[in-house]
Amino acid sequence: MSKVVAGILFLVLVALLVGWLMRDPGRRKPAVIDGGRGFEMHYSPIQATVGWIVLALATVGFLATRPLDPDYRPLWALAMAAVELPLLVQCWSRRYRLQVLGAGLRAFSAWGPRTEIRWSEVQSVEWSPRRGALRVRASTGRSIDVPAELVGMGQLESVMRAKLPRPLLEAAFARLHERLELRYGPRARRQA
Repeated sequence: MSKVVAGILFLVLVALLVGWLMRDPGRRKPAVIDGGRGFEMHYSPIQATVGWIVLALATVGFLATRPLDPDYRPLWALAMAAVELPLLVQCWSRRYRLQVLGAGLRAFSAWGPRTEIRWSEVQSVEWSPRRGALRVRASTGRSIDVPAELVGMGQLESVMRAKLPRPLLEAAFARLHERLELRYGPRARRQA
């Protein structure tokens, strides 16, 4: 019976994981903050919730397949940790928030302290293919990563184009658009 439960959980897990990874955040709107003068970017609630569901189902699936033979339990525990830890890190990382305000950017990371960069401090905007994120660097040495999966990338692009020089943005946003089109398909172009 436990093998059947594990098989069903595995199929549900795969379906949810594929849906979680392929969900296009561009269809949602970011939350308005600061009396309407700014907005907050975050992962969509569906991405966050499904991540925790996938983690729970993977845990139940592993517990259902726990070997009876004590000789195989260390190998089983190692396999469980190899799957569960990256899922846990991914789920915890979905708590990231970015506030786009009139004065600049404010990032709230799940792993570290709050980071703020004023628009006047922005030195460069780059695309980081390893992280799948825009990296905004300040002249003060601070940097903020903006993952491509955040809700509100279109609005962020509009604000950055209004606040920063065009040559600073072109290469990074071209790479971002390539990434989004590759992952989610062709996107509607905005009129300039």
